[in-house]
Formats: sequence, C-alpha cells, structure tokens
Amino acid sequence: FAGCLWGPGPSHLAAALDLPTLVVWGQTTETIWRPLSERVKLLHHPSGLEGLSVAEVFQQIRQLWNP
Repeated sequence: FAGCLWGPGPSHLAAALDLPTLVVWGQTTETIWRPLSERVKLLHHPSGLEGLSVAEVFQQIRQLWNP
C-alpha cells in the first residue's frame, strides 16, 4: 500500500489486510501506535519528518514495490 494520507486509519487497514506498506512516521511512540504487521515498514528520522529526504522516501517506495 502506498498513499499520501493523513491519519492512521489507512495504514492500520493495510496492515490488517497484510499488504506491504510503507509508513512515514512522525514523532509519536511507534511501540504503541504502529500498525501491527510484519509487512509494514516504518520510515522515520530522529529529528522528525523534516529529517527525511524525498529521495529517501521514493527509494523506500521502490523497494516496497520491487523487493
């Protein structure tokens, strides 16, 4: 699953359907709020979303589609 969405609902639905999913993660606690699936990859940076480059996000999306 790849989408540009606000809010956690779609990522949790994708995890429940066991779809390969990339979640660009912000500052919330991932151990509590992350979607529960082995196929969900979290992409985050210690300094927050501004620490992630567009190129890095697209690279991860390509890896999701072409494992």
